Amino acid sequence: SPLLSSDEMGKKKNGSEGQCSKEEFPLRPEFQVLSNGLDAVTVKTDPIFLQVEKAVGATWPVIFNKYSALAAACCAMPMAVVAVPMGILACTIGLPLFLPILIITTVITVLNSAIMAGLIAISPYGRRMIQPAVESVKNDEVLCRLFYEAGPRPSPLAVVQHSAPTDPTWQLFTCLLLDLIGAFSYLLPLLGEGFDLAWAPFQAVLMGAMFDKTMPSAKWLGLAEEMLPFTDIIPSASLAWLRCNSHTVPLLKNIGAK
Repeated sequence: SPLLSSDEMGKKKNGSEGQCSKEEFPLRPEFQVLSNGLDAVTVKTDPIFLQVEKAVGATWPVIFNKYSALAAACCAMPMAVVAVPMGILACTIGLPLFLPILIITTVITVLNSAIMAGLIAISPYGRRMIQPAVESVKNDEVLCRLFYEAGPRPSPLAVVQHSAPTDPTWQLFTCLLLDLIGAFSYLLPLLGEGFDLAWAPFQAVLMGAMFDKTMPSAKWLGLAEEMLPFTDIIPSASLAWLRCNSHTVPLLKNIGAK
């Protein structure tokens, strides 16, 4: 049987062999449908991507070299010097006027980025790049059970707790992203507070997964900061990271020593 008993799952988790492959365990139905759809798409798109790779590969050394990069930087610096102050001034004075434009621009940018990322991911080059990530999923006991019929499906809470970063650098990036997403509610004065109520539990669970061992109260602070009105300006996740990792920041370490 492709399914594992609880004893066998315990052995796979605790033993050195935790590998889960498509040959041993089939994909769960919803992921199998997605995989079949991607296979049908890539059959049509692979020839196009291969032609693009050949064309780009021939011109890559010409487009990307130290001289062209220097020229691009020389062109971009004067534009940045003028555009950044003007942009700050325009957003400060005309924020009510520019707010709808900013929201529409942000949405379009995110959608375009998602489309480009998807196209890159399904290309032969992209699939080669993400193959190590796929293999790491097969070797991970929790994620394996999420995507493959290799045992009981893990709960969403277990997946979040399992996937939370443990490296301080990745924790910092995650905290900055959490605070940035939470602050987006200021772009939608009324709807934003409703978004905060939905976002607060996820942020609390993720903060708890990262900081429960060193700061158990972090998740409750994050939950309160997101649920209370007009508190999104407080970077609760970043402050929790500073509290838990102050020994890794030279400036804070020196202050603490004094």
